[in-house]
Amino acid sequence: MSDQEKGNCIGVYCVAKLSTGDYMTTFMTQAELNACAQQNGFNSSVWSGPFRGEMEKKACIKHAFKLWPKFKDNCFSNVVEYLNYTKEGI
Repeated sequence: MSDQEKGNCIGVYCVAKLSTGDYMTTFMTQAELNACAQQNGFNSSVWSGPFRGEMEKKACIKHAFKLWPKFKDNCFSNVVEYLNYTKEGI
């Protein structure tokens, strides 16, 4: 299916498989993603350029991460913490 056939994006989702074998799914609507974009500088090149889809995915993953069970010495936790406290967030 080509990009022209797909239609407008209504949101993004993230699925995580937990160590228990259960799955957690988190969905963000386009309105929530637009709010993230505005909060992070909607006119910045990464949010308004060709990488907008990647920024939306990252926003959803970071949002979902807040809901996941926390573990000590979690490498992903360290990466998210770094992204939250750096200007680039890349």
